[in-house]
Amino acid sequence: MEEIIKKAQKLLQENKPLLADDMLRKALKNYNDDELGIYASQLYALRGTCAFYMSNMENAIRSYWFAAQTAKILKNQLEYYSNYLFCLHYTNKISPEEIAQYAGLYGKMAEIEDVYSDYTPVNNKIKVAYISNDFREHAVANFVIPFLRDYDKNLFEVHVFCLNKADRMTEKFKQFNVIWHDVNDKAPGEIAEEIHANGIHILVDLGGHSAGGMGLMVMAYRPSPVQICGIGWLSTTGCDFVDYYLTDEFLGNKFSGLFSEKLIKLKNCFLCYEPIKEFPKINWELKDKITFGVFSNFDKITDEQLILWQEILLKVPDSKLILKDTTAIITRIEAMKQRAYALGIDNVEIRSASENYLEEYNEIDIAFDTYPYEGGTTLCEALYMGVPMICLRGGSHSRNIAASILHYVGKEELLADDE
Repeated sequence: MEEIIKKAQKLLQENKPLLADDMLRKALKNYNDDELGIYASQLYALRGTCAFYMSNMENAIRSYWFAAQTAKILKNQLEYYSNYLFCLHYTNKISPEEIAQYAGLYGKMAEIEDVYSDYTPVNNKIKVAYISNDFREHAVANFVIPFLRDYDKNLFEVHVFCLNKADRMTEKFKQFNVIWHDVNDKAPGEIAEEIHANGIHILVDLGGHSAGGMGLMVMAYRPSPVQICGIGWLSTTGCDFVDYYLTDEFLGNKFSGLFSEKLIKLKNCFLCYEPIKEFPKINWELKDKITFGVFSNFDKITDEQLILWQEILLKVPDSKLILKDTTAIITRIEAMKQRAYALGIDNVEIRSASENYLEEYNEIDIAFDTYPYEGGTTLCEALYMGVPMICLRGGSHSRNIAASILHYVGKEELLADDE
């Protein structure tokens, strides 16, 4: 069974999720969970990853659920359950109320009785620590720079607990006036011990249930007297050991009911965008025909959205739609082509990721946002390139991030109240 897992992992590294999924499916079919033992959860989790690679979010949800149910070790249970909660945000079939309820179950699972209770008093400076898996080339990184660069050095001492392996963006982050801790190879308890030993007064998790929720597992030990979540996670964590959630007045005043945390409501948008990429020159020209565009992760595109966009195309003569993924995985591109074909969608061009994707905004007249999982970074990039993006209001905090951004930049005319 270990050999099957290794082969599947290798196939995923080679961007061959279909082959990996077929191998995993056969293994799960030929053995029951008792026979698979400790390997069952790994097989299910890898199938979840395969489904994610192929933008099949329904299968990803099911696979991570089974992975969490069959895991024998608490850390694995929590990791797979976080992945399950993360995937729930991609579907309209689960209500925000249900997601909050499921998050509360995670909070109960993650609770630890033997937690830290003695903390370092504040002397000269308040020690703030940020923990995340996204101190790298990632969408969340576009909203992190101000935290690491623009704080008051006379009042605060800033620490970074980096859960990811370093890339070129990580090295740039390290150049800021922060105390850096590489902890990607450490267990949650070890990281918590290091945080506590450094006398951190305020611990901020920027990831929530994304990337397996490692930051939350660390927070469960209560290594800091004040613990906050925000930026990279857009719903409640469901955890009593997370004291506060970072949001803004526009969202916080409307959607406070589904949070287990107290809300910190900033007067301006809680997302402070500073791009990690250099933007190309805007070279847009008025054209005879309208081109719509969606430059977003294909995981976020539901069949309901494809049908809606097709209806819009039919109402705008000679218009076309460009769908551009955030990956270059061939199977994802082919899967999207098959979905569009099955739904009878014409005049659509489907593209894979590319380094110069921002320049392609010059081909777009009007962009569409995804729903229910919206694109915060994608919206900021479109606006930065001078392209209006039409967004749909939602019924929860996580489904109104675009509404918050457009509200604070004074572009609420781009918000639609219904399909």
